Amino acid sequence: MNKTKNQTILIFGATGFIGSHLLDRLIKKRHEVIALARTPSKIKKKSKYLTVVKGDLLEPKTYEQALNKADTIYYLVHAMDKDGSFEDIEKKQAQNVANKLRKNQRLIYLSGLGSPESEHIRSRQKVGEIFRNSKAKATELRASIVLGAGSLSFEMIYGIARRFPFSVKTDWSEAACEPVALEDILLTLEKLADNLIDQEICEIGSGEVVPYSDLIIKTAKLLDKNMLKVPIPRVPKSLVLEVMRFMLPEYYQTGQHLMGSIEIPTYVENQNVLDSLGKKPVSINHALQKAIANSDTSNDFTWQDKIAEIVSTLPDKHKRKIRLFLKGVQFLRR
Repeated sequence: MNKTKNQTILIFGATGFIGSHLLDRLIKKRHEVIALARTPSKIKKKSKYLTVVKGDLLEPKTYEQALNKADTIYYLVHAMDKDGSFEDIEKKQAQNVANKLRKNQRLIYLSGLGSPESEHIRSRQKVGEIFRNSKAKATELRASIVLGAGSLSFEMIYGIARRFPFSVKTDWSEAACEPVALEDILLTLEKLADNLIDQEICEIGSGEVVPYSDLIIKTAKLLDKNMLKVPIPRVPKSLVLEVMRFMLPEYYQTGQHLMGSIEIPTYVENQNVLDSLGKKPVSINHALQKAIANSDTSNDFTWQDKIAEIVSTLPDKHKRKIRLFLKGVQFLRR
C-alpha cells in the first residue's frame, strides 16, 4: 500500500464529530474518500475526491462494495444514541465489518481510554479487539475526552460551566481524566493512514491529568465565571441524571451511558502516541479556548432562567424565599 498517495479511504461515521472533520482533511490531501452515511444528505461537502454512499452497519450488503474498494478504513462509530443495548449493537456492527476485511487493508478505530469496568469503555475496547482479530491490519487509538466544538463530552462540560452556579466535588467527580485536543486526534488519525505509526493499540492525551470537576472549573474561568466547587459527599448518580434531564436535555441520553464510567480514570498509562510523532500536545487551556470560540450557544439558557420558570408557578410566599436564596448564591460567587 502506498504511504501517502492514491489511497482510497472509507469512513464509517463520516457525519459524526470526528468523522466530519477528518473528511475535510483527507479531501484536502486529495485522497479518494468514500463516506458512508445512513442519511447522505447530512454530508454537505462537495468534491471530486468524495463519494457519498448510503449504508447501514447492520446491513453489510449496503456497504460491501465500498469496503472492497478501500485501502484504509476509518471506523468512527458508536451506538450510545440508540435505544436498547448499545453494547450488543456496537459488537454486531463491528463484527459485520470485520468479517469483510482483507489482509491488504488497514483499519483505524477511535476507542476510549480506561479500564473496561463500565459498559461504555468495555464496549469500545471490545470493538477494538474484534478488529484486531480480523484479517486486516488494525490499530485502535484510545483517547479520553476530545476537546473540540461539537464533541459530546466537551459540550456537556461546557454546558455545565455555562448553566450551573457551581461544580460538585464528590467521590466519582474526582476521577482523573486526560483530555486531548481535536487537532491532535485528527493529526494522529492521518498519520496512522500514512503508516507512520505501527502499533495495534495507541494511547493519546494532552499530558495534563485533571479531575472532571476541575475541567469544569477551568472551562468556567475561560468564560470569566467564578464557579464554586462545592463538596457534596456521595451524590447519587440518579439525582445528577435528573438534574441533567432538566438542565442539559440535549445530552441526557448520552449522559446516561457516560455516567456509568465517569468514576473510572481515563489517562495515558503507556507511551503517548504524540511522542512517537515528535508532536507536543496542545494544552488543555488552548484546546478549551478554541472549542469555546467555535461552539454555538445561540439557544442557550442559564440556571436562573430555569428556576424562574418554576418560580413563576409558585405562591408568592415561596417566591420570596427562593429569591433570597438566589441572592445568597450570587453573593457567594463574587
